[in-house]
Amino acid sequence: MLMHMMNTSHVWNYYAEKSPLASKGYKKGSYWPRGKMLGGCSSNNAMIYVRGNSRDYDRWEELGNPTWSWKDVLPYFKKSEDNGAYHIQEEKGAFHGVGGPLKSRPITVKVDELMDSIYSYFRYGMGPIGSIGSTDLVGFVNTQSQAARFPDIQYHHFVYKAKTPDFATILGKFEMEDYINAQLIELNKKAEILIVFVTLLNPKSNGNIKLRSANPYDPPVINANYLEDHRDVATLIRGIRYFRRMLTTQNFKDHEMEEFKIGIPECDKLDFESDSYWECYVRYMSTTIYHPVGTAKMGPAEDPSAVLDSTLKLRGVDGLRVVDASIMPNIVSGNTNAPTIMIGEKASDFIKEQYKPIPKKTEL
Repeated sequence: MLMHMMNTSHVWNYYAEKSPLASKGYKKGSYWPRGKMLGGCSSNNAMIYVRGNSRDYDRWEELGNPTWSWKDVLPYFKKSEDNGAYHIQEEKGAFHGVGGPLKSRPITVKVDELMDSIYSYFRYGMGPIGSIGSTDLVGFVNTQSQAARFPDIQYHHFVYKAKTPDFATILGKFEMEDYINAQLIELNKKAEILIVFVTLLNPKSNGNIKLRSANPYDPPVINANYLEDHRDVATLIRGIRYFRRMLTTQNFKDHEMEEFKIGIPECDKLDFESDSYWECYVRYMSTTIYHPVGTAKMGPAEDPSAVLDSTLKLRGVDGLRVVDASIMPNIVSGNTNAPTIMIGEKASDFIKEQYKPIPKKTEL
């Protein structure tokens, strides 16, 4: 459903400004669809339940936002969750809830069985992963240290069977250059395709959004500034190399997985194994994973970039709070839908606290 809603009247069809640093393989720049229906983007997403990690929220509090630490937000995650994995409730019940409106069902697969599970879904739509779909199969790694507690890369996966009838239509939603689409369409005529989105967590590059004009119907100017900080490029290259190393494992070999090299004229002049090649590739193929945040960030009064206080009230305007992903002072390490629902739950308590009745005092 997510893909079929792109480029339709159901979403705001925005584009980041064209850049020489990123998304060079896209006709109009990076496509930023925003949900136009009730619920906005929470009604138009891949329904992946990811919270981020404890460090994300502890950092929010360190930036001057009291009551937003991990221990403070965890009860709100639990409140909205209905976790159907009973073994997780038994082992990690302190971190998960039941009875909430969000049904989550983690799938537990041993590492040595993971490739078989992926293959079973890939070919036949069966197995543990078949019950949730390939988009729910995500992975987190730290590309610099296996001992590190927190990741710097997340992997998203899209699977297409050979000769998928609407493959060209789906691919067209990304609006890549025709010469890139043509290669993938030709490949799908004879092979199944696993597309891996190597997703940068905690990017160092920051963008901005501005009004294009005084006309509210004109689309905003979105300066994503992707890959402006070269540290982001280096992390993405490490993420690509990390996944490519898995292709050499016996599990991948047993299932005849092969790497497909997309031909990009500028990059093809470079050594395929070099950092220069992969930097070129990243600057062509990079795009959004649909998680923009922080345009109305919360923070202390002394932070000139913070327009909200820690109770989400807009400074200088009475009776107005902002409650969505734009309030995040930093993006969480993962998909943003579950954290945004947590923000909504927490905001409702702020409002109830403000308007709760004051007990009457009885004189003796």
